[in-house]
Amino acid sequence: MKNKDKIAEILNHQEALVVINQVENSITKNLVNTALHFLLTKYMRDPTLPDADIDLKFFAEALLQFCSNHKLIQEILEEKDIGP
Repeated sequence: MKNKDKIAEILNHQEALVVINQVENSITKNLVNTALHFLLTKYMRDPTLPDADIDLKFFAEALLQFCSNHKLIQEILEEKDIGP
């Protein structure tokens, strides 16, 4: 059962910024920044908050791992079969 009395919080925001600011590749940095911007915008504007807190540093690190793989992103955009 969801606890509607608890408000989901954004955790480790400053730590996430440190992770992002250490990224040297501008394409990777822009991809991660844009994804985080969309997440934070949804968090602030959407009346339905998540059921749990959001660890922004963890999310930024996961995004960084994906977004730094430009070859994979290109293959996805080209609709190539990338497997599971």
